[in-house]
Amino acid sequence: MAAGRAFLRAAPSSLAAGAGRFAFACPMALPLLAAAAAGPHRRGRGRGRCYCSASDAARPLLDKRVVFITGTDEHGEKIATSAEACGRNPKDHCDTISNSYKMLWADLDIEYDKFIRTTDPKHDAVVNDFYSRVLDSGDIYRADYEGLYCVSCEEYKDEKELGENKCCPVHLKPCVPRKEDNYFFALSKYQHQLEDLLTKNPNFVRPSHRLNEVQGWVKSGLRDFSISRASVEWGIPVPNDTKQTIYVWFDALLGYISALLDDGEKASLQQAVERGWPASVHLIGKDGMKMGKSLGNTLEPKDLVNRFGVDAVRYFFLREVEFGNDGDYSEERFINIVNAHLANTIGNLLNRTLGLLKKNCKSTLAFDSIAAADGISLKDNVENLVDKAKDQFENLLLSSACETLMEIGNLGNLYIDEQAPWSCFKQGGESAEKAAKDLVIILETMRIIAIALSPITPSLSLRIYTQLGFTEDQFRTLRWEDTKWGGLKAGQVMMEPKPVFARLETETDEKDQSSSKPTKGGKKKARTKLHRLPLPLRRRSGGTAMSSVSDPQANGDHQPAAEAEMEDNGAQVEEVADSVETMEGVASIALLPSGAISGHFIRLPDSVCYGLHGTPISCERECSRGEDYRLIKLSIIDFKNKREKVVVVECRGHDAARLQNIDHLHGWEDDIVGLVEKKHGNQKFSLSFECETLKADKAAEEHISKYMPNLRGLDAIVNIGKMSISGINLDKDDEPSENAAILQEHLMYGALA
Repeated sequence: MAAGRAFLRAAPSSLAAGAGRFAFACPMALPLLAAAAAGPHRRGRGRGRCYCSASDAARPLLDKRVVFITGTDEHGEKIATSAEACGRNPKDHCDTISNSYKMLWADLDIEYDKFIRTTDPKHDAVVNDFYSRVLDSGDIYRADYEGLYCVSCEEYKDEKELGENKCCPVHLKPCVPRKEDNYFFALSKYQHQLEDLLTKNPNFVRPSHRLNEVQGWVKSGLRDFSISRASVEWGIPVPNDTKQTIYVWFDALLGYISALLDDGEKASLQQAVERGWPASVHLIGKDGMKMGKSLGNTLEPKDLVNRFGVDAVRYFFLREVEFGNDGDYSEERFINIVNAHLANTIGNLLNRTLGLLKKNCKSTLAFDSIAAADGISLKDNVENLVDKAKDQFENLLLSSACETLMEIGNLGNLYIDEQAPWSCFKQGGESAEKAAKDLVIILETMRIIAIALSPITPSLSLRIYTQLGFTEDQFRTLRWEDTKWGGLKAGQVMMEPKPVFARLETETDEKDQSSSKPTKGGKKKARTKLHRLPLPLRRRSGGTAMSSVSDPQANGDHQPAAEAEMEDNGAQVEEVADSVETMEGVASIALLPSGAISGHFIRLPDSVCYGLHGTPISCERECSRGEDYRLIKLSIIDFKNKREKVVVVECRGHDAARLQNIDHLHGWEDDIVGLVEKKHGNQKFSLSFECETLKADKAAEEHISKYMPNLRGLDAIVNIGKMSISGINLDKDDEPSENAAILQEHLMYGALA
């Protein structure tokens, strides 16, 4: 999808430069990347993500022409030093590095309209014009400067900001004393103007905490700074003194303006500005800690793309790192998040629905999506979430937009599980007709997700859209308005269902698979996989970020629902059989002040929900286990079949709880031992739960209001984390549940916040 084309309409007032909000109009400016020695991966944390973010914003977000500008700054002492170390002259070195960035952007599916290199002749002309204007205005003067200089930063440093041995805090290298005769820009003249600008335009810098940083820096007192270098030959000569070159950051930032000029035309500053400056959005990739192989924190974006695919890379970094914040990366978390959201929530829902449609409707829609959804609340919920995502995209809240779109996917999975169309088709008549409508509703939901998610994962969205019977050309012409419900029509034929996103594997998984030897029958034995749901980044009510561990999810090539296949012919593959014995998933549990617990467990990968209700058992604590140890009589409730299994488990932790089966009964009273033996018998039962996201106070109340409304006002704490249950078969348990109806009133089960 061309970055220069946008499809989210906005009011004309939002497009004005300097308006009180950001809008994606012409142009959009990105950091110009220095042509450093090692190429793309050494530019500090988050630069590739910054470009992905801009690409995402530029792809979908206005029905206006968007000029997406990026490029490389190629002057300065650091560049010359890097070129010499590589045995090249500076220009050849810059050619090599600049091309490497272009190739990386192609790998990341990032499209741009203008790629400016500060060695381009048109850029020289604009810089000379700009310098002359500033000089004529009286804002440039000549003076001596002496101080500690960081060659890598290409700037003088205050001694108070340096570390041990006068090392630069960014590059961890000693700064060198330097004295030069330079030209200075009188920045201090603009102290009050900048303060007024930031005060009167609170959205000028975003996010807000970065605005606070900028305001603090300005209020601390602006100082004039050097804009030339007498000792640097690789740069643009100062117009009125060819013995000096213009300081790289006085030169490079003008690349955003010179980029607006077409190649071959006569270059001038005025002409470039008239093409659309100032920018409506200027994204800045703020340098954090230096990255390098010697520090062990280098990421090669190309390697990530080659191994995991561009959609996975784009989705993870855009979802996991909010604008203006640093983010952490680990391969385990990367794989877990991507598998959970793209392979299971999105890919599995599409695949199972198309499979049912093929089997029961010959891959043809029997109803228009508008008619099918008449009176169905899912339609209204999807439309509300789409509006929410639109607002988040417009405000550069890409991480939040990803969460919102996954919420739509969760609702879709919940809907198909509740409606169970595979069973309705078998009943025939009106039930089969309703099932056919349900499939249309889910596929319309998938169509909307594909459009709304296309800024984040364009290739995945295209695969989804074409499986829904549309062409690539139709996909390329989409606008945000096409997310309106009603795109699927009766008689439309879907494509053959096939996985749109293959599940990612860790290196250990890949080695295990490659080392698996065939059995005597000539086939590899299926390995039981644990499918667990990752939990998103959460915040306490006070705003402190709380991360949660993420875990493997369902296979992207998962075939149509296991429930449907089992009901049809009773056939079960080995992995499905294994999952009866061990259920993996995620639980959301409210801990009440009374010591009771209430919540739900989502079994994966089939997203089946079970209720959890536990009461503390009054007994003497066995002293060696600690004061936070207690026993819970836990009911695991099957809502659908109104069955339950009662077990006794250990609970540790006052707020962040851990549940597990009792490992031994030594030290407990006889009546407790008898209770456990009665409930468990001789079966080998095991249960484990560990809190990974803790919600308290306001955050807990918001979660409870949404998912457990009858528990509001009880001062509960919410624990969310992985749960594993083995040794019992809830689907075939013969104990009728008296709690199912009561507990179901407390829980809006199926989708975890």
